[in-house]
Amino acid sequence: MLYRLQYPIPSLPFYSASHNKPCTPDILHPDEHRLLHGASAKRIGEFCAGRYCAHQVLERLGYKDVSVLKNLHGAPIWPAGIVGSISHSKEMSIAVAARSANIQAIGVDIQYCEPPFPGQTFTALLRPQEIRTILDTPAELADQYAYSIFAAKESALKCIYGASGHWLEFTDILIDLNLTDGWFLLSIPSKRAFNVPGWLGRVYFDGAYVVTVTWLK
Repeated sequence: MLYRLQYPIPSLPFYSASHNKPCTPDILHPDEHRLLHGASAKRIGEFCAGRYCAHQVLERLGYKDVSVLKNLHGAPIWPAGIVGSISHSKEMSIAVAARSANIQAIGVDIQYCEPPFPGQTFTALLRPQEIRTILDTPAELADQYAYSIFAAKESALKCIYGASGHWLEFTDILIDLNLTDGWFLLSIPSKRAFNVPGWLGRVYFDGAYVVTVTWLK
C-alpha cells in the first residue's frame, strides 16, 4: 500500500512516497525492464518497489509515465530539473525528490534496525569520534545511534554524489548526530573540496526502521 510518507521530512520543496512490500515488474515503465537483466527475485522486488515510489513522487511533480533509469554507477537518472533519491530495506522502500531550482542534491536512506549493530564493522564505516559517541551512549540507545549514523552516511554519500559526481568513502564523512532533535550535521574532514556550507540532514524512526535524508540547498 502506498501512503504519504509519515516521516516528517522537511515540507515543500520535498516530495516523498514509501511502499511497504516488494512490487512486480508490471509497475515499471517499459524502458526500465532492461534494468532487471540478471537480477534475483529479491532484487527485482526491491527495485520495482523503489521505482514505484519514484514514479509516485514524479507524478506529484508533474512528470507522468516517465522512466527512472540508472547511470554507470547505478545511481537513478531523474528527469531534467529534478533531483531525487531512492532507498529500500527489508519490506520498505522510499523515494524523495525535489525540483533542482530549489535543491541542488538530495540523498535518502532507510535501514531496518536489527540489533545488535555489527560492531566488527565500526572501523570500516565510522570515524573515531563517531565510535566514541556510540560507545559513550547508554546501552539501550547505542544501536539506535549506530544505525542512525550509518544511515546518515548512506544518505550523505548519495547526496554528495548527486552534487559532485564523486563517490566518497564512509570514513571520509563525519556525522555529528543529535538524535533527540532528529538532526545531524555533515562534514568531510579529509576532502576539503567537498566541505561546502549548506549540508543538512534529518533522522526519523518508525518502529524497526530508521530513515535519514541529506540535502544541499
